Amino acid sequence: MIALVLGVMAGAIDAIQSIAADAVVLTPLSVAWEDVSPSTLAALEGAFATYLPQGSASFVLPLFLGQPACIVLLALAFLLHLLAYRPAKRRFNPRLNLLYSLAKRARFRVRDAENEAMFLIDMFNKKTAMPEADRALPGRAEPIPTAETHFVNGKPLKGPYPEGLEMAYFGMGCFWGVERLFWKMPGVYVTAAGYAGGYTPNPTYHETVTGQTGHTEVVLVVYDPKIVSYEDLLRVFWEEHDPTQGMRQGNDIGTTYRSAIYTVGDAQAETAKASRDRYQQALTDAGLKSKITTEIAPAGAFYFAEDYNQQYLAKNPGGYCGLRGTGVACVGG
Repeated sequence: MIALVLGVMAGAIDAIQSIAADAVVLTPLSVAWEDVSPSTLAALEGAFATYLPQGSASFVLPLFLGQPACIVLLALAFLLHLLAYRPAKRRFNPRLNLLYSLAKRARFRVRDAENEAMFLIDMFNKKTAMPEADRALPGRAEPIPTAETHFVNGKPLKGPYPEGLEMAYFGMGCFWGVERLFWKMPGVYVTAAGYAGGYTPNPTYHETVTGQTGHTEVVLVVYDPKIVSYEDLLRVFWEEHDPTQGMRQGNDIGTTYRSAIYTVGDAQAETAKASRDRYQQALTDAGLKSKITTEIAPAGAFYFAEDYNQQYLAKNPGGYCGLRGTGVACVGG
């Protein structure tokens, strides 16, 4: 319980501080909790897997951990209110009164629920609409700290890369699972998680999830074209996520989870667009009416994500992966 309170309070403080800075950040519970108590987060994941019906943990856990920590605090305050109040005696249970007071002091009271709901609706609209360049978060001049080497293969994350290798950039939703897909492919030299496609220079994770940077989560793939072709990479891209969902991927909602291919040179651009058209036809032939919403554009600046986001699922094998394909095969890459 203490770890829960600390985790949600950390997220609430993030939200309050960012509101004061005119850059609202709703820290997901998983991030806030990991910052405060990684071992408790791991224990919670294990408990979900153990006690929930088989197959439901993979749905319930990311749904729970993906909620903004400040909103979980609001829910906790409401729950404590119900548990602590004794209608028959018209008084509060003193054992729970301290926790209730903490939540109450955080100013997330039940009577403020209507205001909170309007705030969430406004945030949802901001997260699913690209910001104007002049209204994007300012970012910073210096790159944020990240890992020097790849956690799985030990190769330099930022290079220099051997001569003859090529680079590709893919956005398929949460980059944790996406990066794992590509680092396992033969011919891939190194992968890295990062942010691209937006306006804010050197953004942090907490800034990108507000939807006010314009960036999407992207994986850099450095590969040897003599071993694995760009068409092979595209086949994995199309088959392993749903490219028809617009500004979301499954339960992950916002511009930062949009589907994207950022191309290096004209050859990649032509190959990616032809591949998109073939996969759209494959979806149609399979009876799916959805249209592909994948953004295909020349690669701009790529900003490496934080150290903890690099090769996340190698460091946390039981961590969240929201990848879900359409079930339709991509023929010809």
